[in-house]
Amino acid sequence: NSLYKGSDYGYVIQPDIWIQKYISYVPSGYVLELGVGTGKNIDFLLEKDFFVEGVDLSDIIIEKLNSKYEKIVNSGLKI
Repeated sequence: NSLYKGSDYGYVIQPDIWIQKYISYVPSGYVLELGVGTGKNIDFLLEKDFFVEGVDLSDIIIEKLNSKYEKIVNSGLKI
């Protein structure tokens, strides 16, 4: 939790290079992201027509992500 209390996480927030490289081989659908962290892959996956279910041990970051994606969360889609 202490890592996510502020707004500066100390590293580049870009989609994972492996997801970017291999996404074209995966059909759109549901994705389970374990250790979602800052959600750096969520926007990328949503743009590629995936539905994202993310989990993390940090309740602080899950709260921040739920706020960021409030419209999607309230529509019943999973993030």
